[in-house]
Amino acid sequence: MNRQNLIVNLILLLNRLVPATPIHMELARVKRTVRAYQQWEYDEIRRIYEDFEPYWDLGEKMVLDVGCGLGGKLLFYAEQGAKKVVGIDLRPFSAMSASHLISEQANDSIIHIAVADGAMLPFVDNVFDVVISINVLEHVTNPLSVLRECRRVLRPGGRLYLHFPPFYSPWGAHLDGWINFPWPHLFFPEWALVRAAALVEEQKRLNEQFIPPAQVYWDRLSGLYELNRLTIRQFWKLVKETNLQVLQCRFLPFGRHALKQGAIRRILLTLLSAISRVALLNEIVVTKIACVLTK
Repeated sequence: MNRQNLIVNLILLLNRLVPATPIHMELARVKRTVRAYQQWEYDEIRRIYEDFEPYWDLGEKMVLDVGCGLGGKLLFYAEQGAKKVVGIDLRPFSAMSASHLISEQANDSIIHIAVADGAMLPFVDNVFDVVISINVLEHVTNPLSVLRECRRVLRPGGRLYLHFPPFYSPWGAHLDGWINFPWPHLFFPEWALVRAAALVEEQKRLNEQFIPPAQVYWDRLSGLYELNRLTIRQFWKLVKETNLQVLQCRFLPFGRHALKQGAIRRILLTLLSAISRVALLNEIVVTKIACVLTK
């Protein structure tokens, strides 16, 4: 057995030894139907919007969601009192699914959906009070262009809400569903992870169960899927380049939802929160960045 096969087999062994987290098991379940995933999107934004407090306010605002997915988040924004909600997504399937959801469950005079690229927004300058992007910035080809476009369409004093995982975070490789253990990209080369994921897919056939936006054909790839490898350090540089002002930025450590209640949890989270403020160490401890920026 050659060295490359040994590396791939080691990944597969670790994958068998480490079970999938409850969150990733739930994600695998909801990725099987459009409606289940839309409900998950709605529940997810209801859970994480508090990470933007005390700055969260959509009341009577013109809101743009960059990367609206299948539309579940848009319903929540409308419920929050937004005057108008516009959702864009690069995938026609996602935009179409969102449109169907809105036509059935919401006032489509308030919510509008379009297929568009976040790096080339089809809107005039200074038109939105709020721009939101959840779990998207790590996927775009050119995050600097996206941030510049978000700033351009924001009105002066408007707010940009960003929520995303930095690349070196525990699940930053976006292999969940196929590779169970955290930080796989810190320990193994990308080619080996992709090959291992392809072998897992060959066995589990997850793509046959998942809706199109959740499918990944690992056997056709040579590197991690649709990732720009954005780190915390790089993100700060982009913020400075775009001349966006920081109202608040929270570095959320891993384990904050998984750890059980009690004194040990409080001690661990206090320690992890302290580490999340240390440069370089925070790259691997922080699982999500929740940032409120303004123009």
